Formats: sequence, C-alpha cells, structure tokens
Amino acid sequence: MGEKNSKNTKGPAYQQPDHIKPKSKWTKKTTVWTIVIAVIVLGILAIIGSNNGWFKTADMINGKIVMEDYSDIEVSQSDVEVPDSYADYLIQNIISANTTFEDVTEGTVEEGDSIKVSYNGVLTGETEPFFGGTGEDVQVVIGSGSLFSADFEEQLVGHEVGETFEVSTTLPDDYTLEDLQGKDADITVTINSKTITIVPEITDEMASEYAADNLDLDVSTVDELRTAYIEKTYESKLENAIMTAMEEKADVKYYNEANLAALENYNLSSVSYYASQYGMDSTTYVSMFGYDSVQAYAESTSKDALKEIMIIEKVAQDQGITISDDEIDEKLSEYMDLEDFTGTLEEFKEGADPGALYLITQTEVLQPKVMDYLKSIVTIVETPEEEAPEGDEVEEAAEDISEDVEQVSEIAEDVSEDVEEVSEIAEDIADVSETESVILEEVSEIVEEAVEEAESK
Repeated sequence: MGEKNSKNTKGPAYQQPDHIKPKSKWTKKTTVWTIVIAVIVLGILAIIGSNNGWFKTADMINGKIVMEDYSDIEVSQSDVEVPDSYADYLIQNIISANTTFEDVTEGTVEEGDSIKVSYNGVLTGETEPFFGGTGEDVQVVIGSGSLFSADFEEQLVGHEVGETFEVSTTLPDDYTLEDLQGKDADITVTINSKTITIVPEITDEMASEYAADNLDLDVSTVDELRTAYIEKTYESKLENAIMTAMEEKADVKYYNEANLAALENYNLSSVSYYASQYGMDSTTYVSMFGYDSVQAYAESTSKDALKEIMIIEKVAQDQGITISDDEIDEKLSEYMDLEDFTGTLEEFKEGADPGALYLITQTEVLQPKVMDYLKSIVTIVETPEEEAPEGDEVEEAAEDISEDVEQVSEIAEDVSEDVEEVSEIAEDIADVSETESVILEEVSEIVEEAVEEAESK
C-alpha cells in the first residue's frame, strides 16, 4: 500500500487565493469537502429507488470518536490572515477573463508579437517549393523559433503588416525532413495580420457578474467585491483552521467500515474521471496532492472526510445543535433544481437513497450551524515571533564563537607551518639543482680534456 509522500509540493512563490485556485492546488480541507459534496451531487439521482443502505445509520458517534475539551480551541492569526493581495489577484483574474484578442491589418512587427503570415519557400538556387516550405495564414509568435528558425523570425521584425518580402535563412539541423537540414532557403513572406491583446478596465458590471457566477456573492461594485471576497476568504481560512484544531482533539476509535468503504469506492472511481479531465493518468493526478498511489489517496481522503463528519456530529450532540425539517427541505429543493428534478419534494425524498439524504443534512445543513458555534468560542492568538537570545544563551553563543575563532587560528598556524616547510623543501631542491649544474659542468670539462688528449695521440 502506498504511503503519502512527505515531499514538499509547493507551487509558485505567490500562492493563489483558495477560492480561485485550480483544482491541482486545492488545500486538504477543500479536497475533503469537495469529495463529500461530489458524492452527493453526482450520485443522488443515480441511486434513486435503489435504497442500497449507503450510510445506513445516522448514529456515527457513540463508541467511535472521543473528543478532548474543545472549549479552549485556539487558531493562529497567521493561519487566518487575508492580505490585500488576495483581492488584487481576484481583480486581475476577472480582467484576464474579460481580455480579448483582435487581428489587425496595420502596424509594425515587434519582438514577441503574434502574427499571421503566408509564405512560399524554395531552396537557394531552385524554383520548386521544398517540403513544408509553404503555408497560408499561419500563426507565429516572434521569438518562439517555431517557424523554420529563430533567425527567420528575427528577420520579420520591423516589417509592416501587409508587406511582402523575401527572407534568406538556413533551415535548422532538426528540420522535419533530414535531407533539408542545414540547407539554405529563400522564403517569400506576406504578413497578413497582427494579433493585439485588448485588456479592459474592470467595471462594476464585470465584478458583479463574476462574483455571482464563480463565488456565489451578491455585489454591485468592484469595491464591494474586494471587501466581500476578503471576508469570504477569511471565513474559509478560519473554518479550515478550526477544523484542524478540532482534529487534534479528536480520537477516532474506529470507523464505520461500510461508510468508509463506500467513500473509498467512490474516490477510486472519481480519480480516474478527474485525471482524464486533466489529460493525465490517475497516479500522476493523485501525486499533485502528495500521494504515491491512487489507493493511498482514496483511503486517506475517505478517512479525513468521515472523521470531519464525525466531529461535526459529536459537537452537535454535545451542544444540543439541531436542524429542522424545513431547513432540510430547503436544501433538498436546491438539489432538485440542480438536478432538474421535475417531481415533488416528497417524491424526491422518497426516491433518494437515505444515506445520500443523510449526507446532505449533515454536511450542508448541520455543519454550518456547528461551525457557527465553534467560531463563537474560538480564540485567535497572535503568531509568536522568534525570540532573540537572552542572558546565558548569549554567553553560550559567544563562547561557541570564541572556540570557533581559536580553531580557525590553530588551523591558520598549521597552514603557516606547512607553507614554511614547503618553502624549505623548495630551497633544498634549488640547492640540489645548483649542485647538479656544477657537477655537470665539471664532467663536461673532463670529457673535453679526454677527447683532446685522445686526438693528440
């Protein structure tokens, strides 16, 4: 069975706000609750009439989970802070969503421009187009090197849209047809158009529409959106921090195996679907959440989801928090609209699986009430700053530094002695060399004298 990786899987240095993060960046809490809600939304009508007993009992507390005293729960200020950059990113996201592109038939080609060109190329000295040498209205980004070569694209810079001219270039060494690699070519080019990016100023209408469609927020102006988004993000971060604190106080004695198996089976099948939406295999998909196998992901996230539901139910039981039939009916009516169910509310309730209905009541009706209670008792504490060393700690640090300095000094002395020894050896070598030279001279003289004496005889 695979284990969850401890590897840090952080994304870019700038972290996107939780509400507009892509799915691959979802937090653990978001992932868990998304699984639960996805089970409901995707499965509720599929199991109408089956009454298969999924989540057969609402009694998920007694003997299964024990909670420490949670009346003193605390969360760190740093875990719930929402800087203005979150709203700034949201505004930029809206602007990007409303950015458009337009092809214009005038202007000068510049580095980085996206243009459309038609071209006809022949090898130098020939008359017939070479393979891949012709194209009509082809999109190319200057500097990308995607059309023939970077050299070819660079020669388009400075020309006007609508202009026709000839470019001489050398086909790259990795050109599609091996026989043409490195060949010189003359290409007649016409620049048909230039694509410009139209970045709008954000308007109140844009802000209102985006908030309603993507954030379930009712706002009329950009400023209202900024404020509402910061508040919504704060509430989300606070709830996540509270649940994390509650999990530390919860001891699950055992899980309802039938419920756990149902969640695991759903997760195993859903991973394949979501992975295909991203064009990847299931193992790669779950690795984005820090898991090395699909089974490990399914087991871990299912237990997380079930544990959170059990915590919510335990707090509700302890504090006497209840939900009414009217509140449940109101939420079920929303699902009827979501699923385009044309029957009556009673027909919907009669046909739906009791387990699915139970999940809706616990996670979408009871859970908000419990979380409101927990938010009313939580204490947000300042994040402790790193304390500067004091008293004995400073003296100990000074002693350590002094010892280090002494060690460095000793090493320096050793090095100095080694240098002196090397110098002495070098001098000895020099003396030996000088002596060898004298001996050689003497030998040479003796040889010369012997030769002269031999010649005279």
